[in-house]
Amino acid sequence: MWRTTASLTLLSLLVQLAQLALQLLVARLYGTSAEVDAYVAAMTAPALLSTFLLAAGSPLAVASLSREWAKGPEDYARARDSLGLVVFVLCALFALLVGAFPRPVLGVLVPGLSGQALAIAPLYTRWGALSLLPGALSAYLTSAHHVRQKFLAPAAAGVTASAVALGGFLVVHPSWGIEGLVICQFAAALLSAFWLASSEYKAVRWIWSRAHPVLAEVGGLFLPVVVSTAASRVNMAVDRFFASFLPTGNLAVLHYADRWVTFSQAVLSLPLVAVLYTRMARAHAHPEKSARAG
Repeated sequence: MWRTTASLTLLSLLVQLAQLALQLLVARLYGTSAEVDAYVAAMTAPALLSTFLLAAGSPLAVASLSREWAKGPEDYARARDSLGLVVFVLCALFALLVGAFPRPVLGVLVPGLSGQALAIAPLYTRWGALSLLPGALSAYLTSAHHVRQKFLAPAAAGVTASAVALGGFLVVHPSWGIEGLVICQFAAALLSAFWLASSEYKAVRWIWSRAHPVLAEVGGLFLPVVVSTAASRVNMAVDRFFASFLPTGNLAVLHYADRWVTFSQAVLSLPLVAVLYTRMARAHAHPEKSARAG
């Protein structure tokens, strides 16, 4: 377990370093301009949903799919694909809603945004909505990989996607500016989703089951888990809500500071939590093996 955790920590460090380098580049080129404020505001809705999916959806998926994996690959595949289809449809509907009505969404989440930032934020919001779908699928497929004890493939996909976003932005920013950043992040999210889907379905083929029991189980637990985690997870949205009323540049400063805060958390705690939680879920699904091991 410790070897896996160490490998994940190293790969997580590479991901975070690439993302940090990207943010440093943005800060160097655009500072606290209205463009950066618009970018931060536009990413609020996709980031909020992604956070809830990671906080509530991923643990529930790991727990439920671990029990199905204990029954066999076919049971696991039916549960995985039934739940994955629901995730895909819900995220597609949310992305369509945000992409079709970016100004009302911005008006709710960052009502103080004005001037040049408000003028260009809807364009970035549409790109953010497009990125939401592959990003959510990557998060779900990462959980599926973890259930099968395949931790390194999602981490390697994250490293590659972060490098693509950074390298792409270095190339396109002279012509496209911040819009080039959101386009590169969309391309990186697509690459990650394709990588993980290829890896997952090469290992365990597609088997869809209509109205699988796992849907009712996850659906019944999802709202309570979201409510229990909401207090700590909505801080980002609340901060941006109030910062939007401050002068231009404050949203950008808040965003840069948040990147430094999340850096240590992502490197030090998330790899350990991913491995430990998956092991605990598998132990719960295989109580007889856990008893023998003890």
